[in-house]
Amino acid sequence: MKTIKLLSIATVNIMFTVLLVGVVSVSADAPPDGQAVQTATFPVADGYLLRFDTTITQFNVITLPTVTGKSRRPESVVAVGGDIWYTDPGTDRIGRLVYTDTTHYAFSEVQLPAGSAPFDMVADGGYLWFTAKRGDWVGRLEISTTAVVSFPLTAGSAPWRIDISADGSVWFTERAANKLGHLVVTDTTHYALTEHDIPESDSQPEGIAVGSTKVWFGETAPAGNTKVIEFNTLQLPPDDFKTISSIPGNGYPANLIFDGTDLWATELLGNNLSWVKTSTLGSIFQYPVPTAAAQPYNLVSGSENIWFTERTGQKMGRFFIAHGQFFEYSVPLTPSVWLTGITMDGTGNVWAAGFEIQQVFLPLVLR
Repeated sequence: MKTIKLLSIATVNIMFTVLLVGVVSVSADAPPDGQAVQTATFPVADGYLLRFDTTITQFNVITLPTVTGKSRRPESVVAVGGDIWYTDPGTDRIGRLVYTDTTHYAFSEVQLPAGSAPFDMVADGGYLWFTAKRGDWVGRLEISTTAVVSFPLTAGSAPWRIDISADGSVWFTERAANKLGHLVVTDTTHYALTEHDIPESDSQPEGIAVGSTKVWFGETAPAGNTKVIEFNTLQLPPDDFKTISSIPGNGYPANLIFDGTDLWATELLGNNLSWVKTSTLGSIFQYPVPTAAAQPYNLVSGSENIWFTERTGQKMGRFFIAHGQFFEYSVPLTPSVWLTGITMDGTGNVWAAGFEIQQVFLPLVLR
């Protein structure tokens, strides 16, 4: 069964009041390792954006501004023009980095309502679309004005990952509600929302990728049978869900991308990068990540390579498709950092997001 809502933005949606945080310029001499140095204006924060220069294989680490009383947890990163946008569920913000060079850059941020937890994000034209995983809504941010419009979903749905179809419609997974969502905005006042019930109970869908007539998502259910599912967008009710690949070893397909022909997936628990052949009904080739227990997390396709973040491996990974070969690059940060989102900019450099893992230390008593 699926739920269809035809709603008016003007009467149903909330146009949020957005707060644009002041732009702060940061300038300093670059140290030998290429890591940018903050001035004393901001204390060191626990969230980072990392720019990886693919020509010299070197990181430039940029620290996010501190938010009093909040922990930085940047998740998704998207390159738009020469700027890098990011979500931060830890502070309920969407941020923008205007990058000039390794020592000169500026931040601005949009404050969302408390408890929104903006998570995944994708760019389309002059807009950024994102999921508010704790707020149970999908948001649209207009890049030129930073105005945000919300599209409410089923209560307790936990919208997770999001992608855009070639026709401009928005697809997303609802992890807690066990649904596949589809949003079509026809004009500035009306939209259609469809929430498709996933046949398998408690599938906990996460990663999503959209093709011309198909949508794929990863089932991460803890029952030991994780899968990649295909949904035919041309199928009339009843909905057409098809398993195209069961992931051997309960690999947990956390994120998916579609390269125009086939799918690539990160196996968070299986520690693999997987190539899923859509043309042969789900033939899967698993490539073990060299670093043990690295938890490959998010990924992006670039020319002949698949780039990915290692959530606990403290590395960025590159898979050279033609030769089936891995390269890993250690992040130049001394604290333990989880790497999350990843994207490529217009110059071919790779950007990632990351944050420090909070650690609790017991007091040492000396006698």
